[in-house]
Amino acid sequence: MQGFFKTLKYVAIALAGVAIVAGLMSREGLLGDRNSKRTDPGLISFAEFIKPIDPQMIGYRESAGFPLPFEQATALAVDSADNLYVAGDSSLLIFDSTGKQKSQIALQNKVFSLSVFAARIYLAQADCIQVLNLAGKPLERWSEVAAGVHFTSLLAMEQGVFAADARNKVIWHYDYNGKRIKAIGQRDMQKGKLGFIVPGPFFDIARGYADQLWAVNPGKHQLENYTIAGELRSSWRRVSVDIDGFCGCCNPVQIAILPDGAFVTCEKGIPRVKVHEPSGDLRTVVAGPDQFAEGTVIADVAVDSQNRVLVLDPVRKTVRVFKK
Repeated sequence: MQGFFKTLKYVAIALAGVAIVAGLMSREGLLGDRNSKRTDPGLISFAEFIKPIDPQMIGYRESAGFPLPFEQATALAVDSADNLYVAGDSSLLIFDSTGKQKSQIALQNKVFSLSVFAARIYLAQADCIQVLNLAGKPLERWSEVAAGVHFTSLLAMEQGVFAADARNKVIWHYDYNGKRIKAIGQRDMQKGKLGFIVPGPFFDIARGYADQLWAVNPGKHQLENYTIAGELRSSWRRVSVDIDGFCGCCNPVQIAILPDGAFVTCEKGIPRVKVHEPSGDLRTVVAGPDQFAEGTVIADVAVDSQNRVLVLDPVRKTVRVFKK
């Protein structure tokens, strides 16, 4: 019974966030024509509802941008040499750390997430995982059509390949032969485990310090740390419309983890990028809402060895580079 009331609590929080955001968007006309201009002075905009960001809280500046030839940019990854891998439309582009294009690989299907590890490129394509070598030659295809999955995030590391499945609301762990090992984060109400609350196609995972597995529980505005065996080790959450927290139905939508264990988070509804301490407390702001076009939903985020924050902006069709 206690687990049931916990469920109601989190559902209520999520619905309240949806109501607030939807109400504001409706009043501003954001649910209609995005280019329409406000004529009623009595209405408030999303930007007016959110407190302005203190300039002293902004600890990064935009230092570069790598334009993309895509109509729809979808995924970003960085390898150990700071090469950038960017997926969009029906191709994968590889850049060096300065933004110079090194190669282009043709793809057959849309890529929702990608990961580069041990001279292999792993592509999550909704219901399957495709493996390429660095030259773009297809090596394997792990099909999951029968399972009814929808992969939204992918992470390859020494212990195997982890794939966040927004449809089944779990993280699947695979070995490097494509064999499924286990599911992580399953709901078990008898044991009081609520599991992942995933209202939409936003469910991200990332590799943390010392090979830790971190996942966003978007409906709870919470980040969760799991052992490789699948046990929940720790978590932190911040629920607020203020700059130090997350609001709406499902935030953050994208995360990356800096070498010191700090979290880079991206939000939708209020497009902003921040850095949170390993404890979850706000460290600094990377970019605020005024630096994104209205309605932007950041497609992906990554960090490199120079501690740069790389933001895949699908509206500008650019990898935007932010430095301390």
